[in-house]
Amino acid sequence: SEAIAKHFADLGFKFAIYSDHQIHPRFCQAANFLHAYVAGTPTEPISDAERDAFIQYVREHSGIRLTELPFDNITRRNELALHLIAKAQVFTSLSEADFTQLDSIRLYATPQDEEAFHQYLSRARPHTADLTELGHRLRHGALIEIRGRDYEVTRLTKTMVRLQPDDGDPVELATQSLLDLKPRIGGIRHAEKTFERMFQEAPPEYRTTYYARLSAISPYLRGGSHHGTYPSDRTTRRWYYAYTNAVKKGLSGDAAIFPKFSACGRKQLSMDAEVETHLLDLLKSDYKTPTAPSVRHVWSLLLAQFGRNRLISKRSLYRRIARIDPHSLTWAREGKRSAIRTQPLFGDSAVFGSPHRQRSFQRAHIDSTLIDLKHPNDDRHTVVRMVDSFDGRTLAWHLSKEGPSDDTIQALFINCVKNHGAIPAEIVCDFGPEHRTTWLQETLAALNVVLDYRPKSDPPKGGPVESSFSALARELIHNLEGNTKLMKKVRMLTKAVDPRRLAIWSPQDLAELLDEYFSLKNSLSRAGKPSPDDIAKASEQKYGVPPCNAASTADLLKLLCPFVDGGSRVVSKRGTVRCNYRTYGIRGPKNELRKMAGKRVKVRWKPKSPDTIYAFTDNPREAFTLNSVTPTGPSPDIIEAAKKIAADREAGLVQQGATPKDREERMADFTAATVKKEKAMKKARSAPPSPAAESAKDHSAMPSDDEIPTIHLK
Repeated sequence: SEAIAKHFADLGFKFAIYSDHQIHPRFCQAANFLHAYVAGTPTEPISDAERDAFIQYVREHSGIRLTELPFDNITRRNELALHLIAKAQVFTSLSEADFTQLDSIRLYATPQDEEAFHQYLSRARPHTADLTELGHRLRHGALIEIRGRDYEVTRLTKTMVRLQPDDGDPVELATQSLLDLKPRIGGIRHAEKTFERMFQEAPPEYRTTYYARLSAISPYLRGGSHHGTYPSDRTTRRWYYAYTNAVKKGLSGDAAIFPKFSACGRKQLSMDAEVETHLLDLLKSDYKTPTAPSVRHVWSLLLAQFGRNRLISKRSLYRRIARIDPHSLTWAREGKRSAIRTQPLFGDSAVFGSPHRQRSFQRAHIDSTLIDLKHPNDDRHTVVRMVDSFDGRTLAWHLSKEGPSDDTIQALFINCVKNHGAIPAEIVCDFGPEHRTTWLQETLAALNVVLDYRPKSDPPKGGPVESSFSALARELIHNLEGNTKLMKKVRMLTKAVDPRRLAIWSPQDLAELLDEYFSLKNSLSRAGKPSPDDIAKASEQKYGVPPCNAASTADLLKLLCPFVDGGSRVVSKRGTVRCNYRTYGIRGPKNELRKMAGKRVKVRWKPKSPDTIYAFTDNPREAFTLNSVTPTGPSPDIIEAAKKIAADREAGLVQQGATPKDREERMADFTAATVKKEKAMKKARSAPPSPAAESAKDHSAMPSDDEIPTIHLK
């Protein structure tokens, strides 16, 4: 809020960091889900006309559910809504939205519309706190909202409630179970939905007038400070009678006082930011303790600290404390075992929800392992895999003769981009040295990808990828000729079963086999679950295609290139960069790099094509392609002349009736001739010499008289 932002700005802070227990878990889950959409781009670009039409419809129907938007293509509708929510072009309450159920998401054109509709819901459908209030508000035909979904009460007994959703089978719940779900309970369903539609389509000034009337009669309604009395003002009394008579008839009281003309409303008071901060500290240090004081004692502490003018009322404090989660309060006061009785029926597993996230291609694990298989050259290869945490697919893999390093991780990401066109929004890896490099951290940060290191002391955190490695060894590797499983039992290892003698799988054959295996595993159904490919397609139908990390695949591949030594270079006055013993620049009259003379730029390059490098500015998505301007090797005219000579030579061979051979065939002929020559030399060396040759060899070894040196002695 503006008050809290101003409070921290006065203290000299630009950012405020909160721990996970101070933030609503649903907000953390929603923010984590939308992270990929913030800087990502949709597969099909969103046109201006499409975006304006979407926003205009939401403006005309404030608070409409996402699933109620009139779109023929449901996948495109969901994808468009998620991108606009992430870019703050339409709004929703992230503390209440559940992105696993899109029908719970309400859309608003402005934050003011969101706040107005939220106040209406809090008034028309308040959260139920205890069984007494639940029994008072429950009635046949009432509208109940649970986690954003609407239900209608179709049967009601003393201990059981039957709820009918908009689509689906009815649900029967015990009264206590319904209370644990913290439902919003309103009036009769038809009346509530009619007024909700009228509230959505009304102009802003009508809503302002409605809140002014509602705030005037609120003290005289049930739970108000003047409950049981009647307003003295004639106009207020007329609104009060209209509201109560409509409620007695089972209609909507809010619809009875909704205005037909414009008027000014009253601003709702809010708690001071400093008072709110001090109250949180008091609740944490005093109220959430085994020796907890009363709420009256907390009020007296606030009153002595700030005075009566800066506080709203004691009732506001009671309402603020009533919103504390009873499970966390019991845990802090009585301990973990006592808190079991207040544990919610469907509690969140973590502050970010499920550790596997809410959709495919949102979170992926990467890891490497040494394959238990010997090769003919007595080497063992390493396979690096990327496994989707949600559906269990193998998104990409890479087989390398070297151990895990930046090169293998880079090849893994390139394979993922070629297969799917993007990289998942979150990457999880262990604390290996290959995962803590500058290249990996800066590259993923430039791609807006979250890099998460799983805890060292919590092995189940890496379950998705570790279990897939064990399945790979059990189902494939340990059933091949030359596997090293037997080498772990030295006493059973004999010459007949030694894998070093049975190695037949070359790296090329093994790569083809792994490709077939991973494709098969992605398409096979698991026990009680569909196949990973089917889950991914269903997720894509629900949420749309995952957003891309860059504008194009070419830009994405540029960001995956490794850094040059040192990582950065200084731009010269001529707009050139010096690295790899070469000078690079932009050819042509428009050298935009000259504007950055004297500044450092991040430089990436492809080791296999050193003639081109990529310079990145402070914006990691803005890259300049630089070509080498240093002459290295033959000049272009010499290369063209050499190509012409080669063409003339091949043309001469054709005229003579010979068939010209390409480079590979000529090199193969040379290799075959070398092998024949080597075999002949080896055969000649291994043949036994004849006696005449031995005698000639002995005589030739004796020196002649002329060759005997003369020794002069003093």
